[in-house]
Amino acid sequence: LNIKATIPSAKLILLVRDPVDRAFSHFHHFYDPAKCRPEFKGKTPACFQRHMKEEVERIETCLKKNGPWSPLCAWGETGNL
Repeated sequence: LNIKATIPSAKLILLVRDPVDRAFSHFHHFYDPAKCRPEFKGKTPACFQRHMKEEVERIETCLKKNGPWSPLCAWGETGNL
């Protein structure tokens, strides 16, 4: 679909969000703080850092197993991107 050809006078607004801010917000909304080590005491930056490291490892493993274009690798344990 070519938007310019279909609606030449359309004006588009693109909103972008800092990916780290989005990931931290997602972490606070969906992640179970009980999964963090006790010394992190809940949803702390150290817990977030550990979670991100585990998520990168999960994605890398998935990509190696399923290939670089697999949509399976985008979905985490919560079923969200």
